[in-house]
Amino acid sequence: MRVLDVRVSLLDYPVCCIKLSSSATNELGKNLGVIVELVQNKFNAPHNVGLLNTPDGTIDVFVFVRSRERSPMIVPGSRSGASEMMGVFHTSSDDQLNELTSREGIMETALQDVSFENRSDIWEAVQSSLGL
Repeated sequence: MRVLDVRVSLLDYPVCCIKLSSSATNELGKNLGVIVELVQNKFNAPHNVGLLNTPDGTIDVFVFVRSRERSPMIVPGSRSGASEMMGVFHTSSDDQLNELTSREGIMETALQDVSFENRSDIWEAVQSSLGL
């Protein structure tokens, strides 16, 4: 879906994720602000935002809407931040690395564990707020 020059979509990803893409930085920022405010104020949900520059000048923004900061599937006490939401897991020991790589699907399950449960509520609110 498009809002002016910004493409907005709900991704099929283990964590509830809204993607915005555009080379129109002002419009991208305005739409991102609306979504972050919605996530914070209406849903009171923790979230992470990651940005990627693409070779064609487009900026991809990923808003990860979460239910919590930690997953019981990974090392106790470790937090999942924006890089983990984007699929890059950090470890500080061989034991942690072995734990993350020893079981198939553990990283995907860890992401699902911290995801906001009701994606359709978030997506409907985003569509309504942006006039999609």
